[in-house]
Amino acid sequence: MSFDFTIPSEHRDFIEWHRGRRHYAVWALDLDLPEINSVVEDSQNALQDLLLPGYRRQAHVTLGLCGFPCTESRAADEYSLAAWREQLERLGGGNIASFSLEIGLPHSFASAPYLSVRDSDGSLAALRRCFHPQTALAGDDYVPHLTLGLYRSAWPAAKVWQRLAQLDVKPRELELSRVHLMFYESRVIGGPLSCAGYFDLAARHWQSEPGMGPWAPGDWMLASAGGK
Repeated sequence: MSFDFTIPSEHRDFIEWHRGRRHYAVWALDLDLPEINSVVEDSQNALQDLLLPGYRRQAHVTLGLCGFPCTESRAADEYSLAAWREQLERLGGGNIASFSLEIGLPHSFASAPYLSVRDSDGSLAALRRCFHPQTALAGDDYVPHLTLGLYRSAWPAAKVWQRLAQLDVKPRELELSRVHLMFYESRVIGGPLSCAGYFDLAARHWQSEPGMGPWAPGDWMLASAGGK
């Protein structure tokens, strides 16, 4: 991936993006695991001077962007109950029960360093079709990755690649069977993820997290739709 300088991030309320809507939802793989967290923390510590302080997002791989939760969608960037139900149906109709991923060596986008993710059997592409069925995935620019943080300044690319090459990261393979519906506070850049629930691919079953009600996002969806 080619860039001359990194793109800095900043702490501010991006109200022009969220327009008062509180949460943003994504489908993701939850990698908040001890063996992954140790690699992430060591890498973040080694790159600390390059990164924006306060990044608290747990280890994860984003599979699909959903949008701002609402009971009934009125805009392209909103995520409705109906859309959620359709996605669950497609997940239930798939033929993936579990899959392997390799969490590999460090790399970088212009805006963020990450650990590479290798999907050898195409399972991530199949899962993404459940969330974005209209997307021509053959030409998709999706790059599976585990974000390490966000850059705090416009660093020269040569400096970034040198620092990433110094990280002591060994590839790790994971076996997974769940995809999670997660959300974060839209006003907080790099804020923590919360989990509404997960779909168990082996059992073909949706499980809400405690307190989220029979329909996963429950209260947070209704709160996000407040005033509409």
